[in-house]
Amino acid sequence: MKAIWKTERLKATIQLTVSGCLGPCDVANVVQIITSAGTQWFGGLNETHYDALIAWARACTAAKAILPLAPELIRHRFEGYLGELY
Repeated sequence: MKAIWKTERLKATIQLTVSGCLGPCDVANVVQIITSAGTQWFGGLNETHYDALIAWARACTAAKAILPLAPELIRHRFEGYLGELY
């Protein structure tokens, strides 16, 4: 993902940071998306979801706006440290 973000200059619209644990370590493959609308957490992701994130970033870059996420990502949304996990 980092190579695609760099090559396609997606970080001008969507910043990507790859790190270790974001906090809820009992959930594998967690992504946190922060926009002006707030913070969203997604967990249990796989390659298909990463492809959807890349497609979303490409669409946001083309639209020069933050667009809604794909349904396959929304199904994996959870509330950080509160509530049930997806």
